[in-house]
Amino acid sequence: MRIAILLPFLVSACAGQSSNPAESAEEFGARLQNHRAPSLTEVEPLERALEKMACIGKLDRWKRSYAFSIPARTVDETHIDFELKRAGRAGVEPGIERTFPGAFLGNDDTPTKMAAGRFDRRTGQIALDYCGENLG
Repeated sequence: MRIAILLPFLVSACAGQSSNPAESAEEFGARLQNHRAPSLTEVEPLERALEKMACIGKLDRWKRSYAFSIPARTVDETHIDFELKRAGRAGVEPGIERTFPGAFLGNDDTPTKMAAGRFDRRTGQIALDYCGENLG
């Protein structure tokens, strides 16, 4: 089973630590949803690095979701979070999704191979949290 943070919990937990101390959980959630997604240009170095990883390989076989990271106080555009789902099972179609921070965080029981982690845009390094069959 892949363990992840649910967006409502994340919003509640981070709201008190927002860059604006008067910001409510709802306001913080709305700010996340209105934040821009990483551009294709910003995602390209990450995709090149992912393809070199033995457990991932060719990206045309994966549904790839990308969003900027959410540290405790604000959105961090120097890091891109990613979640990959292997296409071909459980209705998963290949493709790319660039979305708002926190959009794909949550429990996911899709019975397919998955990978998740974070990419540091400054160093080009990937911190891989998980890569393997989702045992949901």
